[in-house]
Amino acid sequence: MLQAEESHHVRWSSLWPSRPNDVLDFEISPKDGGSILRFILSTPDESPDASRLGHMRKRLNHLLLADRRFSYGQ
Repeated sequence: MLQAEESHHVRWSSLWPSRPNDVLDFEISPKDGGSILRFILSTPDESPDASRLGHMRKRLNHLLLADRRFSYGQ
């Protein structure tokens, strides 16, 4: 973790050794009695191609949401 602001923002360094300059920002905001989590990939380098971006999204989805899905038996 590189930075955090109480209750709504967290910044992570890259999760991918091949893309060390990437940064992930997580924004949490309230909505309808719950919350919304949005993550944003920022990079000073060339944007990943569609295939690589799909891999990155899948990895984030697993890291962030797999345990929650497993708790519901999915």
